[in-house]
Amino acid sequence: MKRFEERLKKELTRPTTKPELLEHYLDVIRRLPEIEKANLVVPQYTASKLLDPEIEGALLDFSKGLTQSLKDRNRD
Repeated sequence: MKRFEERLKKELTRPTTKPELLEHYLDVIRRLPEIEKANLVVPQYTASKLLDPEIEGALLDFSKGLTQSLKDRNRD
């Protein structure tokens, strides 16, 4: 686990790291037993291409606002 953590830190500091590799790391983190035991949900945005772009943008903004509100509430 420590090796994974160190490798991830290095990848995050490199400007040449491909987004696909970071997505892979997120998938690994999502499957960690600690995450599953804690019932944590790791949000993941996936464009549907089914909705009107304006509606999708509004939903994305709403989601960001909700996430920020939850973060603010957890700080209190």
